[in-house]
Amino acid sequence: MNLPAAVERATPLLKTLGAAVHHTGAAGSGAAVKLAVNALFGVQVAALAELLGLLEGNGVDLARALEIIGRIGISNDFSRKPTLYSPCLEQATVRRQAHAPPSQ
Repeated sequence: MNLPAAVERATPLLKTLGAAVHHTGAAGSGAAVKLAVNALFGVQVAALAELLGLLEGNGVDLARALEIIGRIGISNDFSRKPTLYSPCLEQATVRRQAHAPPSQ
């Protein structure tokens, strides 16, 4: 990919801030991509919280379930190592429990 000269000049500095540098086009397009990635991550956190609640409710060993989930091809760092993101998971779990119907 041919990068604009300004991006090429800034790449060494940008690589000190993160492992990868991606040029996405016009000014602002990188922010839009970053927001999309963050939204996808948020959806994954909420989905995993829901699934853990479902598994827990069915008596499944959560540690073993997470080990299995972490090995499948569609997994990301969050599903492989949820403890790294435990504040996100805890918030999603609390929200799920707050909206759950009362237990009988």
